[in-house]
Amino acid sequence: MTPQQLEDRQLETRVTALEAELSQVKKLLSSFPQTETFKHNWMKYAGVFKDDVDFLEIMQEIRAERDLDDESEVDPSYYS
Repeated sequence: MTPQQLEDRQLETRVTALEAELSQVKKLLSSFPQTETFKHNWMKYAGVFKDDVDFLEIMQEIRAERDLDDESEVDPSYYS
């Protein structure tokens, strides 16, 4: 058997093994609920704060706090 024939045979064996494994994975996945029937529960809350002025104000305060260059809460001994 030539090296090329040996390589082809090994490749064929690997492809056969992968096809068998793929078949098992497909069988396993078929036991799960289909995506069409599964709804993401969190999606029903998407956009609930869209026009909420109070929420916008809170988010602006949080962003301002994050953007501060203040290191007063950093304990310098932690980095020593």
